[in-house]
Amino acid sequence: MLSFKHAWHPYQIMKIKVFQWKMLHGILPITDRLARFNMVLRPSICPLCRKHEDSMDHVFISCTVVTPVWYYFQSILGITLCSTTDMRQMMMHWWLKAGSKTLLDLFKHFCQV
Repeated sequence: MLSFKHAWHPYQIMKIKVFQWKMLHGILPITDRLARFNMVLRPSICPLCRKHEDSMDHVFISCTVVTPVWYYFQSILGITLCSTTDMRQMMMHWWLKAGSKTLLDLFKHFCQV
């Protein structure tokens, strides 16, 4: 079961906390979510790759523009990607596998580059 406590970690930046909370509750303003309320004002195409349907899971997991980002952070944090197309499952996998890795670890990595 997904635990929302990870989204509200005390050392997390507030903007990130709110973004994660919205993502986990499925209320980000992405076309597939807006369509439920008849609020779609544009075609339902991914704004990043412009090839596939615009959905939360596509935009954050399977989009060809996003997958290199996941692989990049995977290499920094030493986390293997899980084979899922569900954003909530992906976030939980990363939270559980990251363990004690923090933003400080990421900053240390970037300072070495």
